[in-house]
Amino acid sequence: MRNGADQCFMRNLMWAEVGSPNVKHLGSFEKQLAPVKKYMDKALDKYLKLKLTAEEKAQFFQLKEQLITANSTTVLNLIVEKGLNLTQRFRGV
Repeated sequence: MRNGADQCFMRNLMWAEVGSPNVKHLGSFEKQLAPVKKYMDKALDKYLKLKLTAEEKAQFFQLKEQLITANSTTVLNLIVEKGLNLTQRFRGV
């Protein structure tokens, strides 16, 4: 994939978390969680390379810390939402 992970990784992870039989062939929830967290960590690292204010940088590092201990899609979705709010100025929204 050209620009990182596709949203289907997160969707499959969410389905695995609730025990959907449609994603049994992809492996356990824990097995799918690791790559999703890796993709999210890479995305946060990309933004940390930009010119950020001290407050923005601190917030991104806080998200990275939360990502380390994240163990559910609910927590991952909260991290994504916070990250989207932090990156609005870079997206022209």
